[in-house]
Amino acid sequence: MATASERQAVEAVALARHRLALTLVRAPYAASVAARLADEGTTALVQPQTLVVVLQESGVLQARAAIPESQLLRVRIGDVALVRIEGLAAAIESTVSSVGEAIDPTTRTYSVRIRVPNADHAIKPGLFAHVEILPQARADALVVPRDAVRSEDGRARVFTIRAGLVTPLPVTVGAFSEREAELLEGPEAGTNVIVGEGAARVAPGMRVRAVARAEPAA
Repeated sequence: MATASERQAVEAVALARHRLALTLVRAPYAASVAARLADEGTTALVQPQTLVVVLQESGVLQARAAIPESQLLRVRIGDVALVRIEGLAAAIESTVSSVGEAIDPTTRTYSVRIRVPNADHAIKPGLFAHVEILPQARADALVVPRDAVRSEDGRARVFTIRAGLVTPLPVTVGAFSEREAELLEGPEAGTNVIVGEGAARVAPGMRVRAVARAEPAA
């Protein structure tokens, strides 16, 4: 009887320790508690939807920037980014870690994320920041005058002349400035294209005569 009582006591202690372990919620990573949604002693429902605390990992933060769709192909993963936060003397240099796959239909922007080191925890989550992204330079980029590119029905194309007829060439536009546009896909280097007002007026199959573009006066 004494042995049986001892065994029951051991099992009771083990059960008590198990129940005590269930009252302890362990964080999956080192972080700070940003919000407590349940008080000590509250009976929490054993469901995946039950939120007890909100954790904030502040050692490394993410800056999120909304980029206009017109700059869709300019920003790439690995581009240098400068994050400026009010109150900090120097900008934080980092790189683009991810580029969103979809365009927000309301704002017509896509999301870009940048890792922001915060080892000293000087930056608080939720701050507003000014982000400057420096696209990687390309020495072998193929460019055309911007007015040579015409977009219709969601497709971009340039026009060339073959056998005296206007011929459209589909293109994929990358980075662009006020005067030039980068072509990621399309005609080969050295292809003559229609520029200026003519590019906006011609239509496929129209018979035209090629005239060289006049050089601007000094």
